[in-house]
Amino acid sequence: MMIKKHILLLSSLVVILILATVLIIYSKSSSEEIKVSGESISVSDLENYYLKGDYDAVIANAEICEDKSLHELERLDCYRYLQGAYIKKGEYLKAAEVCKDSLKISLDVNDVQFCAALIEKAQGQDSAIEFWKEYQKEFPRTAEVDVEGLRSVKGTGKLFYPWFR
Repeated sequence: MMIKKHILLLSSLVVILILATVLIIYSKSSSEEIKVSGESISVSDLENYYLKGDYDAVIANAEICEDKSLHELERLDCYRYLQGAYIKKGEYLKAAEVCKDSLKISLDVNDVQFCAALIEKAQGQDSAIEFWKEYQKEFPRTAEVDVEGLRSVKGTGKLFYPWFR
């Protein structure tokens, strides 16, 4: 009985050690740093710039988002920080372009609506509606949304998201 407990305890420890090793290896490979403009920068550095309000630094290091060696989730985070920096600086059209780039990685209906809201803010409802119609085929349930009907209530606010009212 005692031997079985020891074997069970040892096997549990071995499993925990293996999992910890895999986690350490994965975290080191996913936080790999990239050379940008002669400096070493990572997505977490971009996050720190964003959180400190240094939006120019985020924009200056935007090339990191194009690195295909980054994990998709890291690239999406990178795009989010870049979008946020452009939004904070009032450059909605550039934020919309970054948003469109992020759709190549992860096509989600909420992200499409957010991109449409950015386009609406930068270029008006007509451009946003055209953009939305491009992506409606990707999301069959959204085809039920009568965009033309929404357009007829122009004076009541924004079509896609109320963030930019």
